Amino acid sequence: EDFRVPEVLRIPVDSLVLRLRALGISEITDFPLPSRPPSDALKEAESSLEVIGAIDSNKGELTAVGYQLAEIPIAPRLGKLILESWKGGCEGFGVRIAAALSVGNLMDRSAPNSTGDEKARGAGRSHAVFHHKLSEPLGLL
Repeated sequence: EDFRVPEVLRIPVDSLVLRLRALGISEITDFPLPSRPPSDALKEAESSLEVIGAIDSNKGELTAVGYQLAEIPIAPRLGKLILESWKGGCEGFGVRIAAALSVGNLMDRSAPNSTGDEKARGAGRSHAVFHHKLSEPLGLL
């Protein structure tokens, strides 16, 4: 039978670790998750949260930034981008960049098949309006 992948395995592990830490659960490896991410992934998530300043590497506790990031319902690295852009007074750009990075490649499309798929050609024409002479990401700004 087909079962959906549990949400705990679908969300980024760093988001899971951050939210559990914000709830006061410091030993995530001992927490009884019904579907446990690999322990290497949990350690890597802790490390990435230290890099962005969400966890104090000396104390192993959430920082003020960590608590702020736990309130933002996006990946911690993107939340950090938004917080830093807000501090710099360019939050409009930060939010746009975070939004663009939070989704997959919207411009990705299959090549027309051998029968000359009209939908694929139409998609190419529709995506052409987003073309920017320097790059597509710059077109977002």
